[in-house]
Amino acid sequence: MSSIGDVESGESVESDTEEPGELHGTGENGFGSFIRRKSSRNWAETGRTKLQKERQRLNSQINREIQIRAGAERLFRATNSRRHHEQIAAELALVNANLQILSEEMAELNTNVQVYQTQSGESVPMIPLGLKETVDIDFSDALNDFLRSHYHVNSPDDYDRPIAVFMSLRDACRSPVRDDSGIALLLEYVHTLSLLERRFFTPATDIRFLWYDSLSGRPCAQKSAAFEKASMLFNVGALQTQIGARQRSLSIQGLSLASVSFEKAAGIFQFISASFNNAPSTDLKPETLRMLTSLMLAQSQECVYELSLLNDTDDHLLHAQEAAQVSKSFEAVHDSISTPPVKRDVPYSWISMILVKLEFYKAKAHFHVGCAIALDEVAKEDVAKCLDSSKSSPTTPNSSDTRRSLARNHVRQATLLLEECIRIHKMCHLLRKVDMLLDVLQQAHDRSLDLYQKLEEEDNFAPSITPAPVVPRSRRIPVPIAPDMNQVRVKDPFHNLGPLHLFCAANSWTKPRDVTMSKGAVDAYSSFGFSVRGSAPVSVTEVEPNSIAAKAGLLKGDIVIALNGENTRWEVHEKMVERMRQCGSEMVVTVVTPVSVQPPSTTLSQKEVPETKLNGHAKKKK
Repeated sequence: MSSIGDVESGESVESDTEEPGELHGTGENGFGSFIRRKSSRNWAETGRTKLQKERQRLNSQINREIQIRAGAERLFRATNSRRHHEQIAAELALVNANLQILSEEMAELNTNVQVYQTQSGESVPMIPLGLKETVDIDFSDALNDFLRSHYHVNSPDDYDRPIAVFMSLRDACRSPVRDDSGIALLLEYVHTLSLLERRFFTPATDIRFLWYDSLSGRPCAQKSAAFEKASMLFNVGALQTQIGARQRSLSIQGLSLASVSFEKAAGIFQFISASFNNAPSTDLKPETLRMLTSLMLAQSQECVYELSLLNDTDDHLLHAQEAAQVSKSFEAVHDSISTPPVKRDVPYSWISMILVKLEFYKAKAHFHVGCAIALDEVAKEDVAKCLDSSKSSPTTPNSSDTRRSLARNHVRQATLLLEECIRIHKMCHLLRKVDMLLDVLQQAHDRSLDLYQKLEEEDNFAPSITPAPVVPRSRRIPVPIAPDMNQVRVKDPFHNLGPLHLFCAANSWTKPRDVTMSKGAVDAYSSFGFSVRGSAPVSVTEVEPNSIAAKAGLLKGDIVIALNGENTRWEVHEKMVERMRQCGSEMVVTVVTPVSVQPPSTTLSQKEVPETKLNGHAKKKK
């Protein structure tokens, strides 16, 4: 079982020694206020929300058909009647046909890229990811039962509000806003879930998380909180792809932000792949996550190429090598997406789109080289460096005729590659619905064909030569940006249960008991006969035989959780000792006796603190 996010979530919470504070996101308007602030659930229906609702509908229908198929298969195995077998086989054929239709509808939904971006010049549309869908979960019964049985809470109703806040937070995460606040909302839930996992989750915890595969729509369920965190982090990456597709525009700032967003998405997918094992759904398997990582880096490389067009408008050789680098990146994506575990569930339209991009940017590279040679912008040595002589013998443009012929060959190759792009586009019925893609391909083809016709000579009967490929090179190669799991800090909603290193699901203790200690007139100036050590909370380290504490039932190792009815789980050592001394001749301490306690991580309670004898003198630090 994976422990995804455990370390990061532990670092993202407030210190165990902090005073209790108001739950994050509650505010004056109640625990539901942050939903209106961070969730897009109540917004007017945009194209994106309609698309997400359609995804929910398809997921529900796919789940229903899968359940029908599972029931029919069990019935088929249970009966020996030939007539029943024929009826069940006919029903299974119908169910499989329905599943095939629903899978095609899901693939069409994943191809609907226009919703997340707008047409921006001669740019091929990006491939953003849709969010994984889940169902509502009622945590109340399971958490309240655990509060009674494990934490011995007499009135779990006191924790109804933090449970409701947590459930509202999860509901808001199903429709986050496409900006940094939406990312922060998802990370807030991941960190909060990590805290609850340490407080409440054991192998016997009966909370099942159900998520639908982002690519195929098939439902997957696990009791593991790691699966829930991995799915939420996947949505962080998907949201970054949508933000990147929306930010991409014909401006330096927009392209720079889009490039970074795709790098962040790649970092998220890489993080999930390294942290989560035994994924039940295809979209969380290592092969799929590696493919998504390379896809996001390739799309970031697209933004780098478009930035070069804006920054260096006349350097065609630079643009050619940048375009060749983009083509090389998509070639790696195509190799990754063609592996059997990934190809089975990835929409065919994605494979076609990646092939289109691979050929499109290869055509762009040849077109830029042709422009550079035709316009006589560069020296012949620079042209030779730009071309790969190992795969073909490049012709050096020594004379004007040779230069014109070489430029014509590169532009002709670009035109042929763009025609191949249009052919691939027409062969995929889902891509044919992406009008903005066809417009981009047609515009690029027309430009290339116009230049080729200008370079063509009527009396030139020399055969066309396939030009040498362009050497891929870029001034910036995108790399995954690791997620900053500490950018969002949360407070423990169950802070009142005590420090997490001690009061957690891994430890157990007896029911709380009250120990009443009273000094008589004879013992007025003597001590209670016990020593305490530690901080938040203090524990009993010594009980003198036949002392007041021993006769009252105080035991060595007891943890003091209340003094005279007031919660002291977070009390520091010095303040606790002072309060005990102020009690005078009588005090009532509420204690629990540890049954099994795991060694805690380094916290304040492990630091050197004085051991104090009540009512004696403080011993020196050891």
